[in-house]
Amino acid sequence: MSTGRSLNRSTKHSAKSQLNLSSARRQLRRADFLNFYPHTLFTLHQIFTMKNTLRDLYLEQLQDIYSAESQLVEHLPHFAMKASDSALKQAYSDHLVETKDQLNRMVTMISRHSTIKAGGHTCKAMAGLLKEGQDALEDAGNSQVIDAHLIAASYRVEHYEIAAYQSAISMAKALNEDEEAKMLEANLSEEVAAAKLLNKIADGGLFSSGLHATAVS
Repeated sequence: MSTGRSLNRSTKHSAKSQLNLSSARRQLRRADFLNFYPHTLFTLHQIFTMKNTLRDLYLEQLQDIYSAESQLVEHLPHFAMKASDSALKQAYSDHLVETKDQLNRMVTMISRHSTIKAGGHTCKAMAGLLKEGQDALEDAGNSQVIDAHLIAASYRVEHYEIAAYQSAISMAKALNEDEEAKMLEANLSEEVAAAKLLNKIADGGLFSSGLHATAVS
């Protein structure tokens, strides 16, 4: 009887030792894997957002631009209300109408692709740029200096959008998405015009001094 119990204990001890050894081997293999292939481990988010082709990247750019324009639509009315200069107020109001049209074009483009949807992505860059605009909205003091602050923030926004559209247009053409390239070019031309208008309001023209010069005097 004693011998049977001893064998039992021995068998259990042997099985436990093998289990521990197996576990140790697995841990060593995992450690080796981490040491030699750290770049091959992905989170679930990374797995579902991998961009393996130019088309993947292009579709993400469309979502990014849609998000950027959506955020701008929410902020432009506040910029128009804060601005004191009549030309700047009008520029914001006019660009709000344009931006809504741009959003409609983006929805049209995104709807052509079943793997993405409007609103499925957040443009963090635009959120950061608009934070600067929010700082201008919270300014108090000289109204002309506040207008200059608004223009500075808006100018950054316009040039970010110009860069985004230029990149997306280049990708669209490479992917033979000619109709979408034309829609993106329409949006781009409006952004370029908006940036030029902001520059004109700030610097002035042939018969008027710019807002910056007025703020100095």
